[in-house]
Amino acid sequence: MRFFSVHMKPGAAASGAILVKEGFSWPALVFGPLWLAFKRMWLELAVTVAALIVAELVQTHVSQQAGAWLSFLVLLLLGFEGNGLYRRALKRRGYEECCVIAGGGRDEAELRLAKELAG
Repeated sequence: MRFFSVHMKPGAAASGAILVKEGFSWPALVFGPLWLAFKRMWLELAVTVAALIVAELVQTHVSQQAGAWLSFLVLLLLGFEGNGLYRRALKRRGYEECCVIAGGGRDEAELRLAKELAG
């Protein structure tokens, strides 16, 4: 069973709800900066790119192994914290967390949310 936090703008229709999965984000780990850009998380993207540039500088000037580990740790941190960062970005955009919904997957959670909002 997966849990999703539901975010909506006040007064908006239920069709505008955004579901954010609780827990680890594999797309954030694998795609990193591209995932951040896709989610329009510009501040987080700037910080991540800056950290990856520092890792590249460490790799070039200090130790290749240390720079590689630093890059991996930046992306691993993004995997663990990505969904939480996305929730905070939604809050900055005016969305409010209205509830938490459970489902076997995103589709089931969306169906449960639709039933809950309709009834």
